[in-house]
Amino acid sequence: MDPSLIAKEMKHDDPVPWDQQAKDDIERLLGSRGGCLVGGTAWTMTGRTVPPGSLDLLVIDEAGQFSLANTLAVSRATKRLLLLGDPQQLPQVTQGKHPEPVDESALGWLAHGAHTLPAKLGYFLATSWRMHPDLCAAVSELSYDGRLHSAPAASKRRLSGVRAGVECVYVPHGGNSTQSPEEAAEVVRQVRAHLGLAWLDPRESTEEQPLAEKDILVVAAYNAQVQLIQHELRAAGLRGVRVGPWTSSRGRKLPW
Repeated sequence: MDPSLIAKEMKHDDPVPWDQQAKDDIERLLGSRGGCLVGGTAWTMTGRTVPPGSLDLLVIDEAGQFSLANTLAVSRATKRLLLLGDPQQLPQVTQGKHPEPVDESALGWLAHGAHTLPAKLGYFLATSWRMHPDLCAAVSELSYDGRLHSAPAASKRRLSGVRAGVECVYVPHGGNSTQSPEEAAEVVRQVRAHLGLAWLDPRESTEEQPLAEKDILVVAAYNAQVQLIQHELRAAGLRGVRVGPWTSSRGRKLPW
């Protein structure tokens, strides 16, 4: 597409493959012959920048996390909607409170309780390129009616001596709420036990590589626990291990 027909206002000076556009340019491009591509947030599509009905198609990415309330709001800008996403994803993080059913996601509402989108409403992409088959099988059975399968390439990634899937480690403790020193100490032990194991991803290298700190991601339920684990890892000299809540970890791909 001609870069001059891409209307995306930038908040930084980094180079991009399209021309820098201001808000006033977007309305001008929308009225030009040959069409244009507009990128923006819900604020863009509900503000004065994009006039009502000026778009032929509005694509909502991550529609499994985009609330029905927001979907209704942005729909004023377009004649057609295309929803891309996963209704089984965790909901969007928000402080706003909406009554049912507008608090649920657009795709969740459209699926009407089904684990996967019915064929009459759209397409289900049945191949996972990230999950190993042993992990994908369980996720598929629990959340996707057995319809999700791993791509052959996913089975070729391996961590020497560690079985693919989920391993449960029981940590006795009591009296804790949003922090658990016992679990934080176990995280340090698990990281140490896995560092240096041979990791192979044929798409990245034909040779095994030792698992490094940068290859490990720790997810915790509460910010207080995130901070405690970070402190314990730093104290153990493991500053390269990333730690975060699930909200900052979605979409990331790491060996362990």
